This record gives sequence, C-alpha cells and structure tokens, in this order.
Amino acid sequence: MPATQVAVANGLHHEPLAHSCPNVVTRVTPFIAPICLILTLIEIPLGPWIRISTVFHALADPIDFSWCLIHKLAAWTECYNLTTEFVGRGRLADDRSPRARVIATIIVGFEEIAGPRQSSHQSFLEAAEQYGANDAKSFVLWRLIALELVDYWKHDVSTALLFTVFYMLQLLGVATTEFEFCCTPFAAVLLSWAVPLALLSGRMGAFRSPRACLDAMSRFVEGVSAEDATVKHGIADNGMGRRRRDIERVRSRKYAEHHPSLDGYRPWKARSFNGPPQSTILSAAFIAALPVILSIATFVSLLWIAEPDKTTYQWFLAPVILGLWVLSTLLSQGLYCRINKKYQWHAIIAKDMVITTMVVLAIIFLPTAGRMNETNCSGIGSGVCADSEFGITEDILHKHGGADRLEYASVLALCFGAQLCFYAAVVRKYRAGLMVMQWPEETRRLEHTQLETSTAARAS
Repeated sequence: MPATQVAVANGLHHEPLAHSCPNVVTRVTPFIAPICLILTLIEIPLGPWIRISTVFHALADPIDFSWCLIHKLAAWTECYNLTTEFVGRGRLADDRSPRARVIATIIVGFEEIAGPRQSSHQSFLEAAEQYGANDAKSFVLWRLIALELVDYWKHDVSTALLFTVFYMLQLLGVATTEFEFCCTPFAAVLLSWAVPLALLSGRMGAFRSPRACLDAMSRFVEGVSAEDATVKHGIADNGMGRRRRDIERVRSRKYAEHHPSLDGYRPWKARSFNGPPQSTILSAAFIAALPVILSIATFVSLLWIAEPDKTTYQWFLAPVILGLWVLSTLLSQGLYCRINKKYQWHAIIAKDMVITTMVVLAIIFLPTAGRMNETNCSGIGSGVCADSEFGITEDILHKHGGADRLEYASVLALCFGAQLCFYAAVVRKYRAGLMVMQWPEETRRLEHTQLETSTAARAS
C-alpha cells in the first residue's frame, strides 16, 4: 500500500498548509500595501532615500513619529502666539495680512533651516519686534520673503484621504467573505495609526524645495543685516550680540552645511521657542501615543469577538508589537542624547530597519502559528493535539449567522472614527500654527499686487 494511503488510514495524514490557508504574500499584501502607500504620502523634502527612511521610521517607531509631528505643530503655534504678543494683531496698511502671520512665517523658515543647532529663537523674535513694529516701508522685505516661502510650501490632504477611504473599505469588505482565523486581516488593524498621521502630515505640508527655502532665508538675512546698523557694524549689547550670532548662522547658502537639518531626521521635541532646549512633557507623549493605543485596542476587541473563550497565537501579537514600538521609542530618545548629531540620523535609520523587520515578521508569522500548530499536531480532525488551545482555525465571521460580521464592521467603524476624531482634535488645537504657512490664494494675490505697486511707486 502506498505510504500516503497508510498515513490516511492511520489518521496521520496532514493537509497541506497551502490548501488550508493562503500563502503569506496573498494574505498580507492586500492589507499592508495600502498602509505603505499612505505612509509614502507623508509630506517631506523630496528624495527617494528620505522618503524610504521616513516610511521605515513610521513603521518602526510610530509613537516618536507622531510625537514629532505634534510637537512641530505646537512649535508653530507657539511661534504665532509669541508674535501676536508684541504685534497686537496689528495689520499692514492694506488691512488684509496680519503682521503676526508674516513674522511667524519668517520664523518658521528659520526653523526649517537652523533646526536643533539654533541657539535662540527669541533672537529672531527680537528682530521681528524691532522691524515688525516699524512702518510698512521697512516691513516690505518681511512680506516679500514670507510670500516666497508660502509659494514654496505644499500641502495636500486629498490624496491621503483617498487612500484612507480605500483602506477602510477594504477592511470592511472582509466581513462579506469567509476566512479562517489564521487568515484574518486583524493584524492590519495594528497599523491603522497611519491614517491620522498621514492626514496630519498632509495638512501640515512641507517645502517643495529645501534649497529654495535656504536661498530665500539667506537673502532675508542679508537684507536684515544691511538694514540693521548694529548688526552691520558689530556694535551691540548682549541681546543684539546674541541676535547677530544667530542670524549669521543662516547667512551661508551652502546646502551641504545645512543638509543634516534639512533632510535628516529632526528631533523637534528637543527645542522650545520660549527658552533653552527641553523635552516635551509626558502628557504630550501620551497624546502622541493615542493612535497606537486605539490600534491595539481595536485589534484586541476583534480577537475577543472572534474567539472570546479560546487562546490563539494572535493574542501574543498585540503585546509583541506594542513592546517593539515602546522599545523603539526609548532607543530613539537614547540616540538623541548619546549620539553625535552628525551620525544621529544614520543610527536611527539603522535601528528603524531592524525594528521594522521584526514588526513585519511578527505580523506575518504569528497569525499563522495557530494553523501550523494544528497542521503538525492534529491530522484530519484528530490526533494527540487536535484539541490544542493553539489550534483554533474556525470560520469566525460566519459561524453565528452573520452576527460576528456586524460586530466586526462596528468595531472597525469605531476605530477609524476615533482615529479621524484624533486628527480633527489636533488640527483644531493647533489651527493657529497651521494657519502660518497656509495663506489663502486671494490673500497671496493681493499681497503680490500691493507689493509690486509699492515697489514701482518707490522706483519712480
């Protein structure tokens, strides 16, 4: 008798894994691919390696990634609030553009250039107070450079929103199909934090060309230095001397000198406009971790709906992934403090590649472990391990007449609704910072027209 028939007769024949569960690529690609596409839409300086490194950092350290975005918005908002203190929301002669927005736009330009190497943002606020309080004639340079920076700025939420809708519909559509527990898309829910972060990044935007920003800010520094006799001749008190040193740091137009600040990973959390560098309080870190917490909670809820009385290997996926992300955040903070800024970005990217590989392998293989255990232990519904608690691979969404499908769709809808509410709450809280770099098109046209008119009048 052939060996196969003997094995079947003895109840030892194992059904091939490929027949009982789709292969890894078929199972993972439909749910992970939209996440990768969403992450590639994050607004960052152009460059393939920069974009790839951003995707790696987002997958390996979503808590720190979210923390950076939120703190950047908080810095912009603080910048705008500080300018309004001495501008008093005064407007230019045209009664259209607030001075605070113009000054804050210039300071954000310095933020993009100087990065963590800048010693004092207060020095630029002092310069803004001196020139911003003067008449419109001395404020023309500020308006020209601010408009130029705004024209270089790009922001787009529509594309990220389109991929978000596609990702949501794809997961909700799974409720209409049959699949076994080892083939569930539950692991893809662990990456749902990418939805609010991609939308937030698209809402914030980025410069189309960092080199153009550097050139514009260098011309601004030259113009300010030419107008400021104190800076020009080097006669200054302590405050003016500090301002002169900070401004002269941005005088060079050599892109290579500013490359780490423009293209590298920038620890926004280590800086403050209002004083010396300091870490953001723990409450900000908790707020940044909310999208990840929502993703983990949704994943656990789906597992509870599917098998409330059974233990499967998927239960181990949530603590493993969460532990890797927390470890990655702690390592990132340690690298910020211990590694020289010149090598900081490379060290973080190396760490991100290792953590990302571990996360992807966990998402791929842990959900399959239950099926592999059953295949190896149980034969065709029998065997010494047929009742193993790790061998549950039932049709989870259809065994109760469709009730589980409704619960599945409801939990997913609550998850995405909560993620979108998080995005809306952040945008509302920091709307002043978002307003700095996003001027309405009508305001831009009026500013350009009036500046051209005033320039022509002075020339004549």
